[in-house]
Amino acid sequence: MFEVGLYSEIENIGGIKFSEGNLRWVLFTESPHQRIVIDKKVLSQFRHMQMEENNHYAYIKIGGLEPREKFVSRIGFKVITQNLRFKIPEFKREDYPGSLIQEYCKPKEYWETRDKIIKTLAEQLIPASPNLISLLINIFRLVQGRISFREKQKGRLGAVTAFKTREGDCDEFSDLFITLCRACRIPARRVVGLVVENSNRFENHAWAEAYIPKAGWVSFDPALNFFATISKKHIARCKMGKQSDYPSRKVLWKTHKKFKKPPVKINETDVEYVKEISP
Repeated sequence: MFEVGLYSEIENIGGIKFSEGNLRWVLFTESPHQRIVIDKKVLSQFRHMQMEENNHYAYIKIGGLEPREKFVSRIGFKVITQNLRFKIPEFKREDYPGSLIQEYCKPKEYWETRDKIIKTLAEQLIPASPNLISLLINIFRLVQGRISFREKQKGRLGAVTAFKTREGDCDEFSDLFITLCRACRIPARRVVGLVVENSNRFENHAWAEAYIPKAGWVSFDPALNFFATISKKHIARCKMGKQSDYPSRKVLWKTHKKFKKPPVKINETDVEYVKEISP
């Protein structure tokens, strides 16, 4: 079991007072390998909403902020996780609902399924795979064989650039896996969250899910070599398939008309701590 502490610090760096604002904050997402425990007193501090793809958000009213004034908010919850290996039954392409293919095989930013390189790879992978399970295995192996892990990646590259440069971090591993799945008409999406390395040390992390008929959304983490498995050290915070990316926090203000967007500063990372605790 882990205790997760989230922290937001928002500062008005403009020259005038903002009269009203709110913060939309991703808390956690639903996953079969984890259960969230959050105190009722904590829930009473904000408006809790479950949105698309089983993502849970906090909506917090900020109120007025004078110039250089800061708004600070903390949210804590517990996560009970387990190691989970998914059973993948045999399945055929016709087992997929058309609506699922349409939504989760679309090209998106970072998932360039219509690029010539990706299309060529898909054309090679499909005939080389006698069934869809072997196709998933071949995609997984291709991604791992193609990309060398590079720490402290400056920005997210996307699947095509990752394939060309042959390096990246967890984003590139997962983006290339998702893109190849989508190009091969297997619905796939991104999961972002945390990986706990020891009792108190953690890293932001991204992995993938592919939809398998009769099994649902199945986890794949090519960066850490988890095929159809997820570990108790993974903490899932947000799933995104209908969009390829969106921020964990979004601040909205009623601003003075002289500003096109509110001059506010927000702390870079919102995870203050992760602690392993006894059940």
